[in-house]
Order: sequence, then C-alpha cells, then structure tokens
Amino acid sequence: MEDNYVEKSVVKYVNGIIVNVSAERFPVTSWSRIVQKPSTAKNNAYASTTIPMEGSTPHVTTTQAPIKYNFRKNPGKGVWVAEPKVTCNASFCNKLNLPGMQCMVIHNSVSNKKDNLWLFWNKSLPTLSVVFMSSQMVTVNVGGTLVSGVHAHVGIVQRRFLWSEMQLISEIKLPWLILGDFNAILSSKEKCGGGSPNRRFMMDFNECVNKCELLQAPKTGLAYSWSNCQHGNKRTLCNFDRAMFNQMWLQKYSDWGYTVGLRVVSDHSPLLGGSASIPKPANVPFRFQQMWLSHPQFMEAVSKCCLKKLKQALQDWNWNVFGNIHVQINDAEKKMQEAMKESDNNPFDDTILNKLVDAQNEYNSKEVQLNTLLRHKARVKWVKEGAANTNFFHTSLKIRQARNYISEIEDTNGNIISDQKQIAEILIQHFEKKFEFHEVEHVDSLLDAIPSVITKEDQEMLDVIPSEKEIKATLFNMDPNSSPGPDGFSGCFYKSCWHIIHKDIVQVIQLCWKRRFIPKGLNSNFLVLLPKSEGAKNPNHFRPIGLSNVSFKIFTKIIRTRMSSLMSKLVSSQQVAYIKGRCIQEQIVLASELVNEMKKKRRGENIGLKLDISQAYDSVR
Repeated sequence: MEDNYVEKSVVKYVNGIIVNVSAERFPVTSWSRIVQKPSTAKNNAYASTTIPMEGSTPHVTTTQAPIKYNFRKNPGKGVWVAEPKVTCNASFCNKLNLPGMQCMVIHNSVSNKKDNLWLFWNKSLPTLSVVFMSSQMVTVNVGGTLVSGVHAHVGIVQRRFLWSEMQLISEIKLPWLILGDFNAILSSKEKCGGGSPNRRFMMDFNECVNKCELLQAPKTGLAYSWSNCQHGNKRTLCNFDRAMFNQMWLQKYSDWGYTVGLRVVSDHSPLLGGSASIPKPANVPFRFQQMWLSHPQFMEAVSKCCLKKLKQALQDWNWNVFGNIHVQINDAEKKMQEAMKESDNNPFDDTILNKLVDAQNEYNSKEVQLNTLLRHKARVKWVKEGAANTNFFHTSLKIRQARNYISEIEDTNGNIISDQKQIAEILIQHFEKKFEFHEVEHVDSLLDAIPSVITKEDQEMLDVIPSEKEIKATLFNMDPNSSPGPDGFSGCFYKSCWHIIHKDIVQVIQLCWKRRFIPKGLNSNFLVLLPKSEGAKNPNHFRPIGLSNVSFKIFTKIIRTRMSSLMSKLVSSQQVAYIKGRCIQEQIVLASELVNEMKKKRRGENIGLKLDISQAYDSVR
C-alpha cells in the first residue's frame, strides 16, 4: 500500500438512504504495480465515464458507430465507474491495468457499506481533492475545476437528497461538470416504451437543474443510454445517463461534449467525454458588425469609399478604431478607476470631475458595443430591451456553437469519421451527388392540359422594372438581423446607410432586371448545414439552407410580393399548405374524417394512399 496524503483527508459523508450525516475519512484504495502485463479481467460496472480535462483531445479517425472506447490507446484523464458490483480492493484494481492512471482509486464505501462510485484519475492531473461525498455523489476538485460523479438512488425520496446536494455544490461558484446515472429524465421524449413517466419525478429533476443553473452538454451517439433488456411490448428505453455543466465550465471548455457508447455487457451505456479540437477555418469570411453603427465616424468611413472597395476599407477601419473590444474594455475600466481615484482625492476640482465623466462615458460606450456584438452573434431575437445581459448572450452563443459543431460524421460504410478534412470531403461529396444535374424528359403535350390563367396584364405586372420606392419598401421589410450572405453585409447595414448607398443599389437592381441577368458574385450563397435532430451524425440528418446576399434577396422578395397576388389563380383552393391565409390543419381534419369513413362499405372497395416525398424540404426537382 502507498502512503498518500489523499488517504488522510476527512469529509462530511451524507447517506441519503438512511438519512445520516457523519464525518468520515473518505476511503482510498491504493496499490503498487510490480509487474505490468496485459489483463483479461473485465469490470462488471454498468456505467463508466471518461472525464478528459484541459489538454485532452480524444481523436478517433475510423471505428464502428457508435464509438467503443479503447482505454489502451487513449486512457483519458479520468474514469468514473458507477455500481461496479464488486468490492473495491487493490488486487481487483491492479488487474484492470488502466494505463496512465494513478495506482489509487477513490470510492464512497464507508462504515462497511458497499461502494457504488469509483474514480480513477490520470497521473498528469494536478493535485486532486475531494470536496463532497455521499452515497449518491462524489465531487472532486481538479485544478480549480469541480467534477461530480453521480449514481442516483431508484427511490424518489432518496433522490431528493441528491438534488439538495447538487444545489450545495452549485453554490461553490467554480467550473463544474456533473455526469453519471441520475435515474431520472427531464421530459417524456427521453423515454420510449413502458408506462407514462411520472410528471412529479420529472418536475423535481427539472427544478434541481434550473436551480443549479446547469446546461445539457452536447451529445452524440445513441439516443437512449439505458435499456431494460426486454423485447416486444415489454422493452423500455430511457436516457438516465447524462452530462451537464454550468456556465463557468462552458466558458472554459466551450468545445466539450460526450458520446453515448454501446451497451455491450450492461444495461447502461458508457459516456465518453472530451473536447473536440475543431480548428478555426483559414478563410474566415467578412462579417458586418452592428456595433460599428454606434461609432460617430462610421457613416463618414462609408461615404468615403465605393461599394466595391467598402469591405476591405471597413476591415481596416475596424482594426484601427475598435481592435479587440475586450482589451479596450479593460483599458477603459482602468482609466475610469484612475479618474475616480483622482476625483475622490480632489472632490471640488471641476476639471478632474469632467475627466471622470468622460472616462465613464467611454467605458459605458465600450460595454454597449460588446453587448451589441454578443447579441448579434447569439441570434437571440426575442430580447428587445433591458440590461446588458452579456453573460446571457455569451452563454447562448456558446451553446449555439456547440450544437452546430460537426465533430464527427458517419460515412457510407457506417464508420465514424472525426477528422475535419475527411468530414468536409464526405459532406461535399454527399450534397454534390444530391444536387447534381439529372436529365429530365420533356413532354410538351402535358403543357396543353394546363389552363392559361395568367393574363397579359398580370405578365406586365411581373415584368415591370421596380422603382426606387418599391426597392426601398422591399428592403426595409426584411429582417435586419438575419444572417448575411457571402458579401458579409446584413440588412441593418443597408437600412442604416440607405441615404448613402441607395443610388448604387437601385441602379444595380434595375440594370439586372432590365437585362434579365444576375452576375455570378451577386447570386452566390453560403450553404449551411443545420442538424434535424440532436446527435446528428449522418449527412442525411442535416438540412441545408442557403444564406444569400441582401442584394439578391431584393430580387426574390420583389418577385414573391408580386406573385402573392396571383396565388389564388395558380393554386387551387384544395391546396391549403404553404399559402398565406390558408391553414394546413383543415386538411388534417379532412384526412382524419376520410380514414374514419374507410370502414363503411360502398360500391366497389375503399383504398387510401399516403404519398410522401423523401426530404421534401431539402430538395425539389
């Protein structure tokens, strides 16, 4: 046995089963490895979790999906084991032969009670200390970061002790990651099969998560982490195992996520966590920032440059005037502190007081600019007024980025690819094949059956060159905060600078309309992939959308506005979907009535056909 400082620590031990709190020297089993050799021993644990810390970037290029973790190739920074089904002893732990781990394991067996949580940690980690221990949770501090392993009791009364313990840990105000088996779900969507979930149980868990200000970590892999191992109508799947973190953890490890692995010898899946090292793109596109509008010299900078060279001019102007907004806020805060101290020492000096007022105005101006920047990046449109809320916007931004990250993809052979270059190649090949040109047989005789409902006056209305008034009305009806296209200019730029650029915009729109031709750069688009569901990993699970330039949107908006007046002629009254003023629910009610009438006998036989277009929203041919 090794003599170690960890073995001499004492913590408050909470036993939620028998409702008892006692001061215990938390148990640590240690051993010395005399011979290192491969072992065939298998752990009977049902839920093991890796806890890679900072600097850990698990990288798996090709394996069968979902990932089956190999501790020999990548030991990680730590391993939580829940309900190991065996008593923790040095002989058994030595047989596990986990490479890179300390010859020591922390577990929560006290007073001759069997443990249900083990923690192995890597030798490269800094000093580890136990902050809290109970029969359902163990929390350790690793270099100023809290990590909690959980194995919740099956009883609702006992779990309420765990919810209280989690609220105590949340008050420490450190970066915190909590993961394990909570034996509870947050919503009915996290259960498949069996009886209806208990609403009271879900409300208790949701209330605890909200009070602790925890966020669900990005997840990939299996949708459900637990199975009752039954078949047929008796089969039940639940998402009992999860990982959550607070905002401080998100700010420090913004790319952390986990994968729900395979259920092989247990009814629970292992959770494999780590940071996805996704490199920043080399060719970051230009983006117009709304905070530029608050600067008094912005309009002057725009008026001095033509539209063709405006992008580069604004980039140089931004670097010279704004630079790094966070650095400027720190500098402005220091100036304000110095001015405030000087004013306090000379309270009756008007010159020094004016200097303090200028410093405060500059600091407030920088804070407003940061708030505008984060609000624009977070894409939160329902917040209109109120306090700065920079922390809220920053958290929303991090969550949105984490959800949109494509850290792994499944190829046509079922292999999981995590290399970013290979992911890009797979996605490009998939969508190029999907949208490639296909020869279509033209049957002109079909056109004879289509009635001519568009009159000469309607055609002239569609073809007439738009006036400046119509172009302006179309532009100002657009969402100013919508995502920009390849040129980087959003709608708020066009609206704010309309008095400067309106002649050029009107001239371009009218010229292209007259020649019936749009240049290649003007109609360019960014293709953005949005996941259709949580944990999307197949190319078919992503929905592509096109981000167009605002100048190109003007054409489409004008055509749409003009065509809307002709929809009643072109689309029959039976088509109630996707037409303004019509409701698709009417067809749902009609279809339900028809199905109910199917059982009634009439002349001949009754038949119902359900026709569906695969991925109708993604492509129309």
